[in-house]
Amino acid sequence: MTQKEYWIETKWSIPKADGDHFEDIMQQMGGLGSFANLEIEEVDESKKSHFEFQSYFADQDPEQLKNKLSPFLKSGWILNETSRIPQGNWATEWKKYFKPFYLTDRVVIRPSWEDYTAKESDIVVTLDPGMAFGTGQHDTTKFCSDYLCELKDKRPELKEVLDIGCGSGILSIIARKLGFEKVIGTDIDPAAIETCFENLERNPDANPIEFKITQGDPAKDNLPQSELVVCNIIAEILVELKQSLTSLIKPGGLLVLSGIIPDRSPLIKEAFQDLELLESKESEFWHAYLYRKS
Repeated sequence: MTQKEYWIETKWSIPKADGDHFEDIMQQMGGLGSFANLEIEEVDESKKSHFEFQSYFADQDPEQLKNKLSPFLKSGWILNETSRIPQGNWATEWKKYFKPFYLTDRVVIRPSWEDYTAKESDIVVTLDPGMAFGTGQHDTTKFCSDYLCELKDKRPELKEVLDIGCGSGILSIIARKLGFEKVIGTDIDPAAIETCFENLERNPDANPIEFKITQGDPAKDNLPQSELVVCNIIAEILVELKQSLTSLIKPGGLLVLSGIIPDRSPLIKEAFQDLELLESKESEFWHAYLYRKS
């Protein structure tokens, strides 16, 4: 028996409002993935005050891990169980905690192994999350998805989206399903782009989308200007890329910025002050902004 043959599984009860922050803390503490036990039909999640979370770590002594996590326990965060489980169980066990859920009021995220009967108004995106997916309910992604939906409703003439740092491709796929005609997703991670194409195969009605591996500076990657640029990256990187991002927006075009923790918001507002701030979205732990280029 080697260390690689086992995981440490921790089971939690977390206040609903703390879900995103909890996942961030678990990642900072070396967690391999955190998953919420969510239902879409059987339980009205809006009426639940707590979520059940499973968070996984590389093999170590469970008691030592509990001691390591104890300083981060906040009021209302309850660690119910810490146990050592065979690594072989991961491939099937973690999947039972993923159910279809509403990312926005009409965009449904459906894990590829789950059945879901869509309502007429639903836009269903089928994804295979993998360990890096988390719950898929981060406000950072939700805010971007909300803006895509709202902008397409208000301005149906918009046709172009440039998704910088596209990750799994979720926002690009949502944009295409909303009716944006020209969608390009970019990421510096070749593995992310590979995942994007895999998820596009699961959503054939989202074709065509162009996914590109880039070098980290969008201005040097021969990308076309777009009517709408979406970038869901941490604030420091957004500030660093400010000139490049701005150069990719067509005159009169729009920029959505997300992935911003509240105490970094002043950095964003200062860096992007030459653009017109149209709107913001806020939660306890995340901010997002909608700008327009003159």
